[in-house]
Amino acid sequence: MYTTKIPLVSKNEICTPERMEGFDLEPLIAYDRLMGNDYETLHCLLRAFNPNKVIEVGTHLGRGTKVICDAVAAEATVYSVELFESLAHLVSVHPMERTGERAKGRYTQFWADEIGRIDYYPKSDLPMSAVWFIDGEHSYSSVMRDTERAVTSNAPLIIYHDFKKEGVATAVVNTLPERYELWCVENTRMGFAFHGREPKGFTLTVIAMGNLEHYELGD
Repeated sequence: MYTTKIPLVSKNEICTPERMEGFDLEPLIAYDRLMGNDYETLHCLLRAFNPNKVIEVGTHLGRGTKVICDAVAAEATVYSVELFESLAHLVSVHPMERTGERAKGRYTQFWADEIGRIDYYPKSDLPMSAVWFIDGEHSYSSVMRDTERAVTSNAPLIIYHDFKKEGVATAVVNTLPERYELWCVENTRMGFAFHGREPKGFTLTVIAMGNLEHYELGD
């Protein structure tokens, strides 16, 4: 287990004016404040780390995919993974014919072959050292499996959406190795973990330390 205490950082420290410059959320999503906070955080974390490869788990309509594509450099490669089409009837929230409709043309789509054993693409094709955004099936086992795969690929940054859903924070805490530094972002549903050298200008101030149980209750 990584830790039972998770530091909380202010969203304003992640979403600095410099990282937010030129970013207009409203054309990207049907705006609501909490979702806006989440996607602004995703955008600014990507701006801070400036990756050349990003893997998203959970395409859905492509809102997050669109935010990713707009945040990274034009030459960066973005992959997104969704449930396999023949299994879509098992998950009512996935309108498969609309997968990725908000982000067409800028990323590569992959399909998971089955819910219980997600093999996104051949292991030899797994991009190493890509940043991961995990927003797929929010069960303990799925989040654990996605985290393990991200860690195995030596992801310098792993970003989690719906970090406060039951089972998600526990799966992350129980799976991350000690070399990763795990944080939760204030007034959002976002968590992130990174290892290695921090990007220039990327500083984090602890404003609180939350027990794991606090996150599991969704507070």
